Amino acid sequence: MRLCTKHLRRFLQQLALALRYLRDHNVCHMDLKPQNLLLTRKPQLVLKVGDFGFAQYLSNSEHKFAIRGSPLYMAPEMLLKHKYDARVDLWSVGVIMYECLFGKAPYSSSSFQELAEKIKDSQPIEIPKTAHVSTMCKDLLMALLKHNPADRITYNEFFAHEFLDLEHAPTKENYDKAVALVHKAVEMDAEKNVKEAFYLYCEALRYFIPILTNESDLKRKEILRHRVNDYIRRAETLKVAFVDGNDEKCALSENKGNISALQRIPSSEGSSPFAYNELRILSKSTTGMTAALEIGEAAEQYLAEGSYALALEKFQSCLGVLVPLLGKEPLGRRRDLLYKQIQIWMKEAESTKGLLATKDIDSSQRTSDEQCVLQ
Repeated sequence: MRLCTKHLRRFLQQLALALRYLRDHNVCHMDLKPQNLLLTRKPQLVLKVGDFGFAQYLSNSEHKFAIRGSPLYMAPEMLLKHKYDARVDLWSVGVIMYECLFGKAPYSSSSFQELAEKIKDSQPIEIPKTAHVSTMCKDLLMALLKHNPADRITYNEFFAHEFLDLEHAPTKENYDKAVALVHKAVEMDAEKNVKEAFYLYCEALRYFIPILTNESDLKRKEILRHRVNDYIRRAETLKVAFVDGNDEKCALSENKGNISALQRIPSSEGSSPFAYNELRILSKSTTGMTAALEIGEAAEQYLAEGSYALALEKFQSCLGVLVPLLGKEPLGRRRDLLYKQIQIWMKEAESTKGLLATKDIDSSQRTSDEQCVLQ
């Protein structure tokens, strides 16, 4: 049975946490496959790694030659009897991930010889045409399934990958972080610091919602659900309050005011409508910058309308252009303005992720854990 993306992420998070523990102790499992991933169903679905019969102590700099593990999940360098290192486990994770998404291994074969030939020929791994996989999910999958271990994602990159989002995994430590963020948000709210309170509530939601969807105790889950719903409502209210300021900024951007007058605005006002308008005027000499700023404005509009998926897509698109431009920008007024605008949109993108995560609450009510199970 195939896994839906939400459940795949949840199991991959647990597998990644197990692998992080192994790497901290220089252990390589050498035989990762679905049969060695155990699921407990009570009090909740938890993935555990089993069967360490082939495991070895192997640091990131050590290499081995002996063949170990199951051929279908074995990294190409091991199968072809080349020297290999701890990254062989990452290939196995990629095969498991592929199988969970599409119901078959990337190199399904009727014999060992056929499998070896496909890997030896480095046949390209293809995503089924009928499959719908998010860009982030596909990025991680293809980064794991690199034939050349030198091109394969590293452990640190794997643990930090956005699709896994280990930073917001449902752990006790992250629950404490969420509580601290909410307390800070309430402080900012009381001080009428609308934007900062909004950002903090949204960041807290990114921690709270995985914890909520993962909670197995029905009583605790209901209590937490009420609290989280309160935070969502407050974040939405604050969003409306500061989005009005963004509307003012967009209106001012239509004004082609005097640059020299605008340049008298202190640099500390980099987030003001006047400073943004100045940035728009100064951006016209650089190909792509004006268009990227317009995409950022569209992202803010989608955020205001509650179209969080589109807002996040637009924020990521504009930042994908502006951040590299910032790296090439010489010191000066335009660089200062661009830097501050990038910081603003980065925070708004992160906040959008928090609001987008609230959709998981409704979907978790409609889809039970038992409907998605590793086979």
